[in-house]
Amino acid sequence: MADRFASRLAAEVPGWIRDGLVSAEQGARLLARYPIDAGWLGRPAALFALIGGALVAAGLALVISHNWEDIHRWVKLGGLIALMLAAYAGALRLRDRGYRRLAEGLFVVGGSLVLIGIALIGQIYNLSGHPADAVLLWWVLLLPLGYVLPSLAMIALGWGGVAAWLLTALGDSGTALGAAAQRNGIVWLVTIAAAGVVSLGLGVLHGDGEYRRIRQLLEQVGFSWRSSEDSSPSGSRPPGRSGRWAAAGAPRPRWRRCSSSRWSFFSSISQR
Repeated sequence: MADRFASRLAAEVPGWIRDGLVSAEQGARLLARYPIDAGWLGRPAALFALIGGALVAAGLALVISHNWEDIHRWVKLGGLIALMLAAYAGALRLRDRGYRRLAEGLFVVGGSLVLIGIALIGQIYNLSGHPADAVLLWWVLLLPLGYVLPSLAMIALGWGGVAAWLLTALGDSGTALGAAAQRNGIVWLVTIAAAGVVSLGLGVLHGDGEYRRIRQLLEQVGFSWRSSEDSSPSGSRPPGRSGRWAAAGAPRPRWRRCSSSRWSFFSSISQR
């Protein structure tokens, strides 16, 4: 993947020269200082390494799954903990060496392994409960760790876990929230709207400093959740805002556009 900064700079410099902000010589020096170069993933060796690594991982997964019942429980837990520690240690080491993109990726792998570990412990010891309980435990463990490290990708994964927990609880009639939503559809709308307001507030609390990307993510998600009731089934929600705007002769607000841009957050992490 080409360097986004260098590509943007190459597109902007001609306009700067045309507007007299920099001279032609200065523009040429800027472009020479930041040349457009193929990223690590654009190299054939890296692509083959990724494909080979994926094939090896798939082969190991098949071998383990085939012999899963014969593997001792402590070996399962020990292997998972070893992978988790290796992911975090590797991420910290890569970040110290300046490879922030790879470090964030390993942090996400480590965070995902936490959820796998929770599921594995539940399977080994035959623990009963709702899926929302496992997701709740996951993000409760993940979010503080993301802020302590700190890792923007892990923080984003943790807040994604919060959203997944809320939606899982709403969709499970075995939970108190899901049972209430099953009895009365307005509970779903009120919960989603309240979650949107809370997300907006949390985004503001993150400020414009180190966690400004998290602020943008939470604000965008908050706007999209607040406007999600427009797409709810008509039978399970009160008269939507769209009808009221039309009756008033005013154009409908374009809040839902925020939801399409929230995915840009994940690509922006790699530019830090």
